[in-house]
Amino acid sequence: MKVWSVSQLDKKRAEEISQYFDIPIFISMLYSIRNTEYEEIENFLANETVFEDPFLMADMDAAVRRINYAIENKEKICVYGDYDADGVTATALLYSHLKYLGANAFYDIPSRNGEGYGLNMTVIDELKSKKTDLIITVDNGISAINEIDRAVSLGIDVVVTDHHTPLDILPAAVANIDPHRGDCGSMFKELSGVGVAFKLVMALSPEIEIAVLLDMYAD
Repeated sequence: MKVWSVSQLDKKRAEEISQYFDIPIFISMLYSIRNTEYEEIENFLANETVFEDPFLMADMDAAVRRINYAIENKEKICVYGDYDADGVTATALLYSHLKYLGANAFYDIPSRNGEGYGLNMTVIDELKSKKTDLIITVDNGISAINEIDRAVSLGIDVVVTDHHTPLDILPAAVANIDPHRGDCGSMFKELSGVGVAFKLVMALSPEIEIAVLLDMYAD
């Protein structure tokens, strides 16, 4: 039987933190429970986070070129996600941004019971029947070697964005964006699927400030 050890709340210190930093009491309570030092709190609240250049990720430039071409030429783009929380949020983020950019985009999320995780041959054929020109995967695709071969053979280009560990070979996609690639220059190797999708959003709209991008999709 698991025994939980619950940290005690120092209410007096929580109130002091709340007053000193002018932050809500419930946030200062969390700092107090975690025994966070004032210097750490100050550094966190300074909001001086520097976002890494998304183009440090391998194949990001190729992905942006292909997606921009698809947008400019009104090609049909499918954002193909996954049914879990990471996949759904990544799908919503990228699809929303593509629509903001004026893309002819739609999304597809497989069913947990009927299709399972990731790309499959049936959905590739269905996307071809819908005259899809470009598939962008989110939270999946890096191990879909055969499925992407099938898509390419049908004349559909694929851009993969994923955060799972690649196989020994990469898919025959236009771009394979994954922080676990050995040649990926990003220092952030533990990004979630939606984190990788956000990197792509950053690369597609470098003229938009990060804070604005975050606000755009906060709701």
